[in-house]
Amino acid sequence: MAGEQLLLNGDPVQLRGFSRHEDFPVLGRGTASALNARDLLLMRHTGANSFRTSHYPCDEETLDIADQLGLLVIAETPAVGLYFHEDEHLPRRQQQSLRSLDELIARDRNRACVIAWSVANEPRMNYPAAAAAIGELCDAARALDGTRPVGYATDLPQAAGV
Repeated sequence: MAGEQLLLNGDPVQLRGFSRHEDFPVLGRGTASALNARDLLLMRHTGANSFRTSHYPCDEETLDIADQLGLLVIAETPAVGLYFHEDEHLPRRQQQSLRSLDELIARDRNRACVIAWSVANEPRMNYPAAAAAIGELCDAARALDGTRPVGYATDLPQAAGV
């Protein structure tokens, strides 16, 4: 990173890509080597240079293929639609999110294709505790790997201070 600019080997890069789920009409959720390769080759064919592992970490074999094809990956935790309303379950949800983040980064931090970490998908930001919880997840990701950008996928305004 140079300020707000994403750099690849010292040169600015603009991401063009997809959000990718691991499912297929006949197989359902899961992975198959040939389908993984086909999907990623089709992405390259359309001119994409990247994808986000929508809603959960993707299969390690998919990351192997991304490495081989030179695709850039935003790796995402399984923290989908987190609610941050104050109740007895909030600390447990946050601890699970932190554990998932730790496992993701431990597994994928040495992969060339992984260029960023996404700590959550569509978190419910309309609760007072949301900014602090997302901030804690982002800070934890930065502490585990200070070399990559950190964010979260949302169509809502960014949480203050995150």
